[in-house]
Amino acid sequence: MSVFIRKLILLLTLASPLAYSPAANAIALDIGTYSGSGCCSFGTRGYWFEAQQDFVINALDVSVGGANESTSTLEVLSFNSPIPDFPSLTNDFTSLFYQAGSYTASALGIQIYAGDLIGILGYNGSVTPYSTETSGYVSSSPIVSTLSRLGFQNTGMASNVWTESDASIGFIQMDYTLGTSSVPIPAPLALIGLGLLGMGLTRKRS
Repeated sequence: MSVFIRKLILLLTLASPLAYSPAANAIALDIGTYSGSGCCSFGTRGYWFEAQQDFVINALDVSVGGANESTSTLEVLSFNSPIPDFPSLTNDFTSLFYQAGSYTASALGIQIYAGDLIGILGYNGSVTPYSTETSGYVSSSPIVSTLSRLGFQNTGMASNVWTESDASIGFIQMDYTLGTSSVPIPAPLALIGLGLLGMGLTRKRS
């Protein structure tokens, strides 16, 4: 096989959207089990943790006990400083992802790094479903050490967020993959590469 053909195959492989599948080995985060109840019509709940290693959030699901998908929300927060205990509040965070109107979100590809303080919030249209576990839950998942309650007294996008001890964490399912994501070269760049390769070949023949 000629060098030209080998380079052509390599470029086409990199250009393919199938060259990387971030959810191929997705793992479900251990958040306990659904308690059968939730809280609240006036507020949103969830959980937060300190990442113990690099991983990628692939999917979220707050469908358990859902009542009105059109008003459901999902959000991922990255905190810049420790989360205060209620009644103290914080807005010192960045929203990495927000979605309204669907119980589930997939193919997210949100990169998280070891040491990040991450919050997961969800509302199923009437309440946030609760886990059987409470703040300080020692998860079996290697990407976290403990899960603690996170919340704010409203629905929609997060604001004035707090944590709370001895309180239920939200049952918002999360799938992840370990490590860092690998982003393929976009097709337009690969096509440019093919063009340059072709020009080089033509010049050599001339």
